[in-house]
Amino acid sequence: MNCPKCGKESVEDALYCEWCGARLSQKRKAICPKCGRESIEDALYCEWCGTFLGTENRNKIYLIYNSKKKYTFFTLITLAFVFGGVFILSNSNEELAEYSIKGSGRFLSGHPDGLRLVGVLLLIISIPILILYLYEYKGQTKNPILKLDYEGIESYFRSNGFKGKIGWNEITNIYLKEVNGARYLVIEFETKNETYEALRKYGLFDHNSIKRSDFKLTSLSMEIVDMSDEEIMEVIHEFQQKYLVR
Repeated sequence: MNCPKCGKESVEDALYCEWCGARLSQKRKAICPKCGRESIEDALYCEWCGTFLGTENRNKIYLIYNSKKKYTFFTLITLAFVFGGVFILSNSNEELAEYSIKGSGRFLSGHPDGLRLVGVLLLIISIPILILYLYEYKGQTKNPILKLDYEGIESYFRSNGFKGKIGWNEITNIYLKEVNGARYLVIEFETKNETYEALRKYGLFDHNSIKRSDFKLTSLSMEIVDMSDEEIMEVIHEFQQKYLVR
C-alpha cells in the first residue's frame, strides 16, 4: 500500500503510513460487540442489530425507581378497605340496623343486608389488590422500573406497562400523558429489524395495539415515581440528545 502523501510503501492493511504518519485507510470497519458483524468506520450504531458502537459515556446509566413512600401509602389505603369490610361483617344485624349514614350512602341506613353486601364487596375487591401490592412490594420498590443507558430505554416489569428495551435510534416521539388520573410515559417508535422486534415484549396502551405503518406505541406507568414530569423528561432528553442519531 503506497502512501498518498509521501508515496512510500507500507505493509498491507496499515491504517497509517510508517514513514510520515499519514492516514492510509479511510474505510476501517467497526465490529459490533453484540452480533459480531462489521459496520462502516465511525458508525455510532450497528447497521445489523442497532447496538450502540460508540465508546463515549457508555457506562453512564440512570435508574428510576417507584417511590417507596407512595407504594406504602397505597398499600395502607387498600388495607383500610379490608378492615372496613371486616368491621361491617363483624356487626350483628341489630347493630347494623342502628347505623345512620350521611351523604351518598344514606339509603343504606337501617338496611343490614345492604351494609353486609357492601362489606363483602369491599373484601372481594380490596383483598386481591392488597395481596398484589404485598407480593410486588419488594420488586417494585427495590428494583428499578426504568433504566436509561447508551442503548435506550429499558423496562423490567410488564406490570408497569412493557418489558424490554427500545433503542434511542428507534424512538420517534416520547412524552408524558395522563390517563384516568394516572400518568404514563408514552413512547412512539419504529424498528426495521424483524428478529429484534419479534424477540422484544411490547406492552399495550389502553389495551389496544396501535399501529401506523412501521410505527408502534407503548407506555410505561409512572404514577408512583417520586419525580415531577419536568424532571423525568429532562433526564430522558439528556440521554436522547446524546445518543440519538438520525
